[in-house]
Amino acid sequence: MTRCVLGVLTIGALALGCSSPPSPPPPKKTKPQAAAAQSVANAEATADTPLAAEPTTDDDWPIAKPELRRVDAVPDAVVLEDSGAEPKAALRFTPKRDATRRVALTMAMQVAMKLGDKPIDPSTLPTVFVAMDVTPKAEVEGATPYAIAVTSASRQELEGTSERLKKAMDTAIEGMKDGSASLTIDAQGRQVSADYGLPEVSTPGLRPSLAGFQQSFSQLFVIFPEEPVGVGARWKSTAHYEHSGIPIEQRSTYTLEQRDKDTLTLAVEFEQSATGTTESPAGVALEDTRFGGRGTGTLTVRLDSPFPVAAEAKSRSRVSSSVTMGGQAQPVEMDLLSTLSIATRK
Repeated sequence: MTRCVLGVLTIGALALGCSSPPSPPPPKKTKPQAAAAQSVANAEATADTPLAAEPTTDDDWPIAKPELRRVDAVPDAVVLEDSGAEPKAALRFTPKRDATRRVALTMAMQVAMKLGDKPIDPSTLPTVFVAMDVTPKAEVEGATPYAIAVTSASRQELEGTSERLKKAMDTAIEGMKDGSASLTIDAQGRQVSADYGLPEVSTPGLRPSLAGFQQSFSQLFVIFPEEPVGVGARWKSTAHYEHSGIPIEQRSTYTLEQRDKDTLTLAVEFEQSATGTTESPAGVALEDTRFGGRGTGTLTVRLDSPFPVAAEAKSRSRVSSSVTMGGQAQPVEMDLLSTLSIATRK
């Protein structure tokens, strides 16, 4: 979910920078049927309508502002808190080689910024639709490599969004088309390695945005505990990754709500924090960067693939830093609200 945060914030910084505030967002209007139809048409997969990221205030969005901080990183771990009801079994993924699936990703976002002492009104970004073909390959040392190929990428037409922001997003989306990546995931769902191949783009600062979009669908992967579990089981996992130069620690809590043979339905809650020194993106100098994120969601997964059959989540992330762009330094804070839905079909 929020791995896309920092890439989107890079777009926001490039598009908004020190310019005048964008046009005010349109009144709250959600058209679920139209959004669902566009998702199917653009992503070429059946997907549920995402919950739109609409203009909001601090008090009326379901996820409160996360704390901005850095933490000392702890080792990756999975800890079982409650093993649930009988019958119990150890959960493991058993993918079938070369069984390609289409994964449709739909993201809706709203970003608010504060440049120095000047707040900028929230801007609702056009919803982004991405479809990827995911193919498991032969197992290597107990883990399965997955080849990922982007088959389509587009955005929603949305009135009230600044032209500069639309142009920046279009550049990033164009760079995603025909992209490829690879992930290696073990039977417990742990990511062993990742290679997000990024195309060359004319604006180097947009490369983190491309990486963020390509990585975001993996936010809702589940990592299973070692022990046998049943319905009602709850476990926590801690994982680390780096995005746009910021080292992130994610602490997730999973609850197994239902099981129907090899199909699992889970609830997930997570928090994220920065854990160390930030490496600045190209063309942007960052100092004293702090980060916080939190989110909730549900996912349905089958044991023949770690990629969710269906998932939906909301998250909120904040970044605070001293930013130097064009030789001018000033404090900047960004607050990103995002909703994410995933649908997979064979």
